[in-house]
Amino acid sequence: MLQSDHLCAEFHAGSRAICGGPVYVSDKVGRHNSDLLKKLVLPDGNKFRCQNNALPTRDRLFYGKTLLKIWNLNRAYPQCYKSMSGLVSSDVVEWEQKDRDIYQRTEKFSVHLHKSDNLSIPDSEEIMNITLKPSSSEMVSRVLDYE
Repeated sequence: MLQSDHLCAEFHAGSRAICGGPVYVSDKVGRHNSDLLKKLVLPDGNKFRCQNNALPTRDRLFYGKTLLKIWNLNRAYPQCYKSMSGLVSSDVVEWEQKDRDIYQRTEKFSVHLHKSDNLSIPDSEEIMNITLKPSSSEMVSRVLDYE
């Protein structure tokens, strides 16, 4: 459950979107952040629901004090299986992500950073540097590219 007009609404919305469960909004009447809520649903009002419960990534499991990095799969269309990684931080974190850090591997893929609205097609060995501020998050979608 989240309040879309709360100070940490984006943080909570990203966590709910990748958790694999339903997303409930408990806004007071007339106090909705429509821009944020539109990011959680499709134009027809349906929601992509992740296939499983969100899980920690293998590279961060039992790794001491580090960024909480979780992942899930969204199989909205059989021809376009999309890996989703949600990043949640409670303190300042610098993180390097390599292709091997993501569970599902492929030679060619696109990466979309949702908060910064940045789309890139990195080389398979290219490192992505992401720095998060306290109590912030970034949703990273990784989509297989088909030729």
